[in-house]
Amino acid sequence: MSKLVPLCLAAVAAISACSDDKSDANMMGGGGTTGSAGAGAGGKATDLAPPPAGMGVQIKMLSEVAPGIETERCKFVQIPAEGYAVTRQEIKFTKGSHHILVYTTPYKEIPTKDHFGEAVDTSDVFECGKQGPTGHWDIDGIAGGSQSADGPPVIGGLPADVAVKFPGGSILLLNAHYLNASDKPIMTDVRINLFTMPADQVKQEAGFLFFYNTFIRVSAKSTGEARAVCPILSDISLLNAQNHMHKRGVGYLANLIDDKGAVIEELSQGTEWADVRLKELSPPKLLKAGQAIDYRCKYDNKEDRV
Repeated sequence: MSKLVPLCLAAVAAISACSDDKSDANMMGGGGTTGSAGAGAGGKATDLAPPPAGMGVQIKMLSEVAPGIETERCKFVQIPAEGYAVTRQEIKFTKGSHHILVYTTPYKEIPTKDHFGEAVDTSDVFECGKQGPTGHWDIDGIAGGSQSADGPPVIGGLPADVAVKFPGGSILLLNAHYLNASDKPIMTDVRINLFTMPADQVKQEAGFLFFYNTFIRVSAKSTGEARAVCPILSDISLLNAQNHMHKRGVGYLANLIDDKGAVIEELSQGTEWADVRLKELSPPKLLKAGQAIDYRCKYDNKEDRV
């Protein structure tokens, strides 16, 4: 039986990301959340209610962003000992965010020092660091997220006996990218609902393919392209796909190719870098071992520098 995978490019999803420069929770089950949900000037609290009792949990991430600040905020969350089998996510966040991501990590307990040995207060929301979450913390995968405050999350539409497993005791890292272009502080409010099912009812596990290309160079006053190819190592069923770029990005394309490099078919394409919508594949697309995903992002550099 093939595995279910989404492509957030690119299984709930496959995700492909070409990233240029950076400029561009509390958890509680059974219908409750913790923490203040108030909004400061320029912000508005989300209205996402938690899952009904016994059907899941809600994670919250609240913080204030000062005027004229661009920031990536992080928060560690530990999964309870029983673990979760997640069938669906719901995500809402206040205006001003470019993305919300949920990363998986190899940590067994919430760390208090980053890669550089710097002590960080990780007891609640904190600054991810100048190098971003992947530069300061150990990250080994993606567990969900959204690029649109009102768009579908990458975990959704799974068959009744399929779930994404969050092992008991595992540590997740939430990441929110915010820009406050106003002259007043804003209170950011991120809420993530994880709808769950009993683990013994899961017959097939879903997961993510997360492709990330950091090797990008565009000459002054020029256009350019960043391209990478990622192999498919085992048969999977692709449920959805999504790209991720920043403001200089003007085009995105992901193709399924065979072992000779010939294009089999287009999986995803677009031009958006903000409020990027998820492409849902119905029926799921079967990707076979030995094939690969060839993805690329196009850029327009209007500046007088490389």
